[in-house]
Amino acid sequence: MKCIDCKLAKNTLLFGVLTLILVVLSYNFLDVKVADIVHTNDLFGTGISTVADLVSKLFSPKIWAAVAVITTAISIVIYLQHKNTSSKFYTMSLALIATIVITTIVKISLARYRPEMLLFDEKYGFHFFSLKKAYNSMPSGHTALSFAGLLAIANFFKQSYITVLAILLSCIIAISRIIILDHFVSDVILAAYIGIFCYLWAKSLVERKSN
Repeated sequence: MKCIDCKLAKNTLLFGVLTLILVVLSYNFLDVKVADIVHTNDLFGTGISTVADLVSKLFSPKIWAAVAVITTAISIVIYLQHKNTSSKFYTMSLALIATIVITTIVKISLARYRPEMLLFDEKYGFHFFSLKKAYNSMPSGHTALSFAGLLAIANFFKQSYITVLAILLSCIIAISRIIILDHFVSDVILAAYIGIFCYLWAKSLVERKSN
């Protein structure tokens, strides 16, 4: 059986293993320490926390969900008009929808306690299968959707520096989630992997179908 994109499939597996290793290492040796530093260090006071909170609000899953709806609607309209200029809208729509579905499933299945549960209730680890927000820490929806969405936006342009800016902004969003103590380091590492490869697979599938 011929794979759809063998190179991408290999990279997905390779980086998946690497991501898993980083997540495990972070879970055991880094997450608690970083959360404690952010919680107790004056450096992460009102100023930085306010900026981080603003960044999180600007790139919230609700906003990305709205973008997904809009790009899907645009894709449908273009398809009905039989135009061939829709591949980038298809890619963005598919990338965001796939990211939403995957992150939601993983969040509910793992049901990891958020940092607030560690700091105030001394709970650390996984609850498994829960819809409660306090138990849905892994992965970070903000981070996953920002990587998928911003890379999809960069795909509309041919300049490589825009892609670099998209990645840098996504990393800032990921850091903001840690600063406001909504997520652990390992949560955003896994989220970045999901967002990036949802985008790459969406791009590959759409472009292959268009050719």
